[in-house]
Amino acid sequence: MRVEILDYTRNWKEIITEAVVSSANDLKEETFENILELLLENDYTSVLEHISVTLKISGISIALSREFLEHRIGVSHTGRSTRYNEERNFNYYVPKGLPSWAHSKYLRLMERVQKLYDEMLSNGISKEKARYILPLAAHTEYVVTLNMRSLRHFLSLRLCARAAPEMQELARMIKKEVSSIFPFVKRFGCRGENAGVCPENEVRPIECPHKRIPLQKDIKRRWYV
Repeated sequence: MRVEILDYTRNWKEIITEAVVSSANDLKEETFENILELLLENDYTSVLEHISVTLKISGISIALSREFLEHRIGVSHTGRSTRYNEERNFNYYVPKGLPSWAHSKYLRLMERVQKLYDEMLSNGISKEKARYILPLAAHTEYVVTLNMRSLRHFLSLRLCARAAPEMQELARMIKKEVSSIFPFVKRFGCRGENAGVCPENEVRPIECPHKRIPLQKDIKRRWYV
């Protein structure tokens, strides 16, 4: 899996400041750091829609790409076409933690699919038809453009310990890369981290690293006592 920055909003500080001052003129004497803190702490994140990044994401499974396409608000996607590209000897995702017997059978099955795909193309069958045997594990790639408000929403869901392992890995990589150009993205976490209360409630997994964050259901109980 790889995440590469292709382009981004370079004058992002000036744009954020201009947008905030246009909305609240009394903030024009504030420092940029204070303005940014106000936005993040009070969730005035509509301003962040003016800041965007374009990424090339490669080495992700087709299965993961389907989940990623669910994030379509404020996100533009262009995916690799299996209709026009040959997928001979395609790379593929191997789930972690498979028992040894399943792991070996999984690899053998992928090899058989690779050979069948190659045989179909070698015998004149079009890529458009041959692509239907490609497994969900096959790697694909995307070019995506997303604004920072949409990125915050994406990370809030996909950094959660309940997200699929491959998706969590992608979310961590995107956060790391985008943080290198927009440092405030380091503060984007799961929903529990962002809001200080975890909405996963009783389905919060044992392996969650944020157990100190109270559950939403427990906080709500206090309102009705």
